[in-house]
This record gives sequence, C-alpha cells and structure tokens, in this order.
Amino acid sequence: MDAIYLRQSVDKKDSISIETQLEKCLKESNGKYMVFSDKGFSGKDTNRPQFQKMMKLIKEGKINRIIVYRLDRFSRSIADFSALWQVLSANGVEFISVNERFDTSTPIGRAMLYIIMSFAQLERETIAERIRDNYFSRLEKGIWPGGPAPYGFDIIKKNIQGKNFSVLSENENAANVKEIFDLYSSEKVSLGEIGKYMRQKGDNNLTWNNLSVSRIIKCAEYAVCTSEFYYYLISQSISIKSSFDCFDGKSGGILCKKTFAVSFHKGIVDADTWIKCNEKIKKNSAIKNTGRGKYSFLSGMLKCGKCMRTVKIINSSGKLYLFCSGRTNGHLCKCDIKCDIKVIEKHVLKTAENILKSCVFQPDKPICNDEISKKIQRLIDIMCDCPAENVDLINERIKQLCKMKEKSNNPINIEIDFEGLDLENKKRIFRKLIKQIVVEQEKAIIYWNF
Repeated sequence: MDAIYLRQSVDKKDSISIETQLEKCLKESNGKYMVFSDKGFSGKDTNRPQFQKMMKLIKEGKINRIIVYRLDRFSRSIADFSALWQVLSANGVEFISVNERFDTSTPIGRAMLYIIMSFAQLERETIAERIRDNYFSRLEKGIWPGGPAPYGFDIIKKNIQGKNFSVLSENENAANVKEIFDLYSSEKVSLGEIGKYMRQKGDNNLTWNNLSVSRIIKCAEYAVCTSEFYYYLISQSISIKSSFDCFDGKSGGILCKKTFAVSFHKGIVDADTWIKCNEKIKKNSAIKNTGRGKYSFLSGMLKCGKCMRTVKIINSSGKLYLFCSGRTNGHLCKCDIKCDIKVIEKHVLKTAENILKSCVFQPDKPICNDEISKKIQRLIDIMCDCPAENVDLINERIKQLCKMKEKSNNPINIEIDFEGLDLENKKRIFRKLIKQIVVEQEKAIIYWNF
C-alpha cells in the first residue's frame, strides 16, 4: 500500500495547497493508497500527528511506498531525515518525491535525496539567520523587534525617518504596573500578595500569580533610562547598544537576550524603584534556594550534637518537633532530641536584640544608607568592564554618592523589630548572624558568627 503524505504549515499565496499536493501525488500511486495530511504543522521536526501515525504503520509493515509532492513536505532537517531513512530502509519502504522527480529504489535517487536535503536545511538555516539578524537590527535602533507587547503597553506605528515602525505606547494598564512596583518595593509585600490583590481588583488581562507578577517586575521595558540604570545594566553583563547620552531620564528601553537599547517609548517606573524590586527578587530567590523550611527561621542551621547531621523540624498535629534523620552504620541516630524549637527561637531573638542594642556606631566607624552603599559598590564592580569614555562619568557619580554617604555618618543605634519581620527576612538575617545551632537531648548551643 502507498502512503501519500501531505503537509502545509500556513496558507500563503505562493504555497501549494493540500488539495493540489494530493492531486499531484495521486498520479504516482498504483491505485491502493492511504492519505496522511498535517495542516498547520512545520517541517522543522517530526512532532506531527498524521506523520507519526504513518510511521507507526510503516513499522508494522503495512506501507510499501511513501509519496510526497516535495521533499521538504516530509522533513526539513537532515538529522531527522537520516533517522527516518534508517526506519524506511529497515522496513523496505521506497520514497518518491513528485516535484524533484526521483525515487529511492535507485542509487542515483538515493544520492539525489541527500543532496536536496542538504540544500533544504541550508535554506532553512539561512532564513532563520536572516530573521534573527533583522530582529536584532530593529532592537538596536530602539524599534520593537517583534512579539506581543508587555502588559501596560500597546504596539503602535510611528513614522521614523520616513518609514513606519512598531513602537511601544502606554495603555490604561500602565497605572497598574506602577502600582505593582510601588507595592513590591516595600519589604513586607510578596509576589503572591500582589497577585491576590490584582485578582481582587478584577484585572482579567493576566492570570495573576507569583510567576506573572515576577515577569512584570523583571521586564526592563518599564524602567526609565537614567545613568543609574545604565550602570546597573553594565553590572549585569548586558550589552548596551545605545550611547550613555541616550539615558536621558525619560525614555524607556528594550531588553532581549542580554542586549539592551533605548527605545522611543517613555519609561513608566523610575530606575531606582525598578532596580530595588529586581534586587529584592534575587535575594528572595537565593533565600528559597538555601533554606526551604517553612516552620522556623532557624531551619537549616540546626545540627545534631551526636552525629552532626542536619536536624529537621516536623509538624505533627500542630506541634513542632525536632528530628534527626542521620544514620550510622545503616541505623538511625538515637539522639532523642527533646528541645523545644520555640524556646530556642525566643532565646535567639532576645540575644540578637541585646547584641544590637549594645552596638553604637560613631563617626570614625560610619554606617551609610544601604541603597547608597549598593550603588557605590556596583559602580566599583563595573569600573574595569565599562567603556573607557565612561570612566570619568562613573568617577563623578561615585563622588556624588560619597558626599551623600558622608551626610548619613551621624552616630546611630541599631534596632530591628524582629517580630515585625516575615519568615523569609528572618532567615536572611539570622543566616548572617548564626553559624550553626547544635542541639542535644535538652539543650542547644548557639555558635554566632562574631
């Protein structure tokens, strides 16, 4: 039996239809045939339902010949076709292409097959490269390169140097974007809480959850392009295609695959807020990756005094227990821990508060605003990697920040409201303060990092 395989990815004026392909292929059939048609599927791989059905029948020995209108209807990948050809050969199946006028029952037909496949893949790779080059060419000019607009923007046509190009333009959802950044810039607001707030607000433009809110926070198209944003991008190893002068404190930009260019739309979130929110996401991700305990801020720091393995916190019927899962010679550690984790937490918090109350910072040992310190450190980190013409600009900015730093060097007492912090922020703080806590039967020994 013959298998007539037909494929058309999209309807185009210059593409041959499924019906025309069938008409041409029927002329090569001996009369008994089955038709397999995949409409709307690309030939870049073999993930096509009718194609897979045909290959299954080939392996069952029910197909003798495959007839296609043109080779690229069957496959556009040399790697895929090589594997498929092994299956065809093993099952004694001949391959006929109507357009190229060859069949694989002859040596010349088989040779022609591989030559044509090589050119088919070359054409595909050339087209893909041309599309990629065109995409980044538009990006470097500040023109929207393609794809849907980020939430809060529409895509409009703008006349630039006599030609109409696609650019971003704010829509009514831009106010929601600003509100999301304002909320997340607060230390106590999480991604999940913002998602819940947006659902309650009745905005149905997105499925509001941690992931959708995180994508908005990370989207660089919202940020106003300032000098601070320029330095931040460099610190993140992002290639900047626009000059420093383009970062005018008004315009927005486009970021794609570590390449950034200032664009024609206006930024809607100030750079400092955007940077602060993205730094917060990074910190929270780091916390989640290093300690997943959800019952105590001391999770991951507790060690068994007998085997020195990590002690887990288990919730049973609403009561927390400490459990060592360490093994010695295949047997569970018999440490019989009776310490109360709540008592340990209370002692740790009280001790930390007393330590901080005794610390007074004098002018000769100044403490400066965290945000200023971070900005200075970022500038120092990127000094070696930035273009030579920008070194003076960076130096000038460092001087300005240092003056701001000096104004905050007054004596100060440090007080932290530990009870007001959420679990994740407590974890972050006490991982810096505590090296480990060794628990035995009824006692715990705290090893501080100072």
